[in-house]
Amino acid sequence: MKAIVAVFLAFLSLLFVLPKVNAQPWFAVYPTEGNANTDIFLQIRGLPSSGFYEIYYLYIFWDDALLGTFPDNCQTYDHYFDTHFSPLNSENYSAIGNHTVYFEVWNEHRTAMFINATFTFTITEYLPNSEYLALNATYYQLLADYNTLNSSYQSLIAQYDTISANYEALLNQYSNLLTSYHSLASDYDEMNMTYHELKANYQSLNSTYFDLNTRYQALSSIHDQLQNSYEGLSGSYDSLQSLYNVLTLNYAQLQGNYTQLVSAYSELQTDYSNLSTDLTNYRNLTYTFIVTTIVFLAATIHFAKRKTKT
Repeated sequence: MKAIVAVFLAFLSLLFVLPKVNAQPWFAVYPTEGNANTDIFLQIRGLPSSGFYEIYYLYIFWDDALLGTFPDNCQTYDHYFDTHFSPLNSENYSAIGNHTVYFEVWNEHRTAMFINATFTFTITEYLPNSEYLALNATYYQLLADYNTLNSSYQSLIAQYDTISANYEALLNQYSNLLTSYHSLASDYDEMNMTYHELKANYQSLNSTYFDLNTRYQALSSIHDQLQNSYEGLSGSYDSLQSLYNVLTLNYAQLQGNYTQLVSAYSELQTDYSNLSTDLTNYRNLTYTFIVTTIVFLAATIHFAKRKTKT
């Protein structure tokens, strides 16, 4: 019994005398190459124990950028990390080649760092990131929109050529109508001048008629006085009667001509009104066509400028 107690006491003395050795933290990582979607497993063991509710945090840096912060997997006395992460897929961080991965393990309040290390991960295949894919989709959408706009532009060009051809034909018709209008206007001016001349002659003849009629009345008034000398003056009277008949005939002819001129003038006025109405309608149609052509030209120039900017 004493021997057993002695052995037990010797074992206890060895426990208190032998120095305590703490295990050094270590890590393992797999794999060490892949692409931006590769799942990298980082295992960290040998971390010192702590209080029950204290959390250790793992900080992983990809090249010069913080990739993420991860709490430990145990969060009790014994702390360890079994962390999965993927490469940073952004700009040059996912380029083909070697990339430096640096990590640190700190306590909750960052008063003590337990391990820091660096390892190399090799990107062997480039995978475009979401921004690149979005830009690529936008590019193809813009290309499709451009093709649609180009098709519309070609259609507008064809319509413009058709309108231009119609415009040339209408312009020729307008020139012909304008020539006819000037010719009719010249004829109208000439006939109007002739009318005014005839009107002036008619007024002169009408004045002469009234003068002769006044004289005739005067002669009639003294008819009784000249009755006694009628025989002697019969020849003169016959001569005056003949002259009067000639003047009356001429007056009747002038009256008929004047009536015809008035009728012709009324027809000319009607033709002139109709022609003015037609010219006004044609001018309005021409202005409308010109404005439409200008709008199409402005639209063509606008799309051409947008095409140049694109």
